[in-house]
Amino acid sequence: MHFFYLFFILIFTFSSNANTLKVVSDIWCPYICEDYKNPGYIVELIRDIFAQNNINIKFEIVPLARAIKLTKNNKVDMVLALTDEHIIKNELNKNNISIGSFANDFFVAEGNRWRYISENDLSLFLSEGNKLGIIKGYEYGKYIHMLQKEKPEYFHMSHGESPLLMNIDMLNKKRINILLDTKNTVIFKMKNETNKLIYAGTQGDNIPLYIGFSESISPKYKLLLDEGITHFRKSGKLAVILNKYGISDWEIR
Repeated sequence: MHFFYLFFILIFTFSSNANTLKVVSDIWCPYICEDYKNPGYIVELIRDIFAQNNINIKFEIVPLARAIKLTKNNKVDMVLALTDEHIIKNELNKNNISIGSFANDFFVAEGNRWRYISENDLSLFLSEGNKLGIIKGYEYGKYIHMLQKEKPEYFHMSHGESPLLMNIDMLNKKRINILLDTKNTVIFKMKNETNKLIYAGTQGDNIPLYIGFSESISPKYKLLLDEGITHFRKSGKLAVILNKYGISDWEIR
């Protein structure tokens, strides 16, 4: 699929005299969505935190690989929802308090009896001619990375602005046999769909997510973000935002 540089823009303006931060990400709802009224809880959180400090957010949705490249090259200020692996690999800076988490959750179509038991079990299933759907530019941990490097024929990589939707469609059409993403995104995407996907297990633990900052941005913005997350959590504002998307605080077990 051809990468379109600009698919959708959300511009939040709070003061004509405010500073403006350029923020990019792909669509990964409920973290980041393409709905102006419900743009995703991470978008709402950073929007509201920076608004309290008289800072505007100009948010553009672009494919993740492109978003990371723009931030790394100091063309934009921030990219949303990155792992530590993303941050280190692309030499970005990050805030200290996580802004969410995800896990390697597997889903299959109705009628597929496969369930995740172990890494060896996954590899065996894929070696039998089955395919695993993932998203280009995402990090899935050491084992998936190793398996993808050694056996690229086991994988299908979707990309563009709505890669999860592409993978769900391919799973329903039996062009892939397993979808790898995280429960929050798959369940949110499928809540109004007639087709059902079956949760097939989780590999490993939850992985924290952060905001990636370009090297050119002032450290004060990272501090403002961390202080804002802490304040929103203590005041209950974070819970209000999360409730809109039907998810719970990632730090509360």
